[in-house]
Amino acid sequence: MTALQEIRNGIAETASAGTAADPDRVREIWRKIFRSLPENEKIQAADALFSSTKLKNAAAEVLRGLFGTEVSFSETVRLLAALPCLRSCRERIGTIGIAVRRLTNGGVERVVSLLIPVLRSAGYETVLLTDEPASEQDYPVPGGVKRIVLPESGAERMKALAEAIDACRLDALFLHAYSSPETVFDMITGKLRGIPAVMTWHNTFSVLIRLGVRDFLPLLETARFADKTIA
Repeated sequence: MTALQEIRNGIAETASAGTAADPDRVREIWRKIFRSLPENEKIQAADALFSSTKLKNAAAEVLRGLFGTEVSFSETVRLLAALPCLRSCRERIGTIGIAVRRLTNGGVERVVSLLIPVLRSAGYETVLLTDEPASEQDYPVPGGVKRIVLPESGAERMKALAEAIDACRLDALFLHAYSSPETVFDMITGKLRGIPAVMTWHNTFSVLIRLGVRDFLPLLETARFADKTIA
């Protein structure tokens, strides 16, 4: 039995268990994927894991826990960008979730405040997703825009975002924290629910070199993971 067959069997056995997905078993599957398989077989195994209705949410949360410790940013994003099951497309977009860290004190935040009324005038409903609660210093947005404050990071953020997607019936995510690792997991959370991710890169790609960011190539992979990138 090859390593890939062994991992596929482990995925099938874990998915068929009568109880909820066991995070420890899912964590071991991820370790085997990253440690035991060549690149093309990693794609096959990870795609099978995320294609499992029962395991996909646990798989995403466990991967978030491994990220930055056992699995590098580069490995994570390069793999995710290649997975067929995480390519989302919806024919109709009605409600858009717009994720930004805050709505005050910055050019990105100002752009978001101006974007919301443009989208609404075009017939789209908008839901604002921020890390920080509203403040008196926020840039203005039209009245009636629903705002949901998410945890800043980790599995708690993924769960809260998933709940927001379901409760607000979001059809797409517009993501503006282009240099944050959390954006990758925001994308996963949406894509596992069948909704596309549009990432806005509020700068030129070359700014990473100018700012002295050594490992900037994985950030470019993040752009490739998005369904659409605006730069």
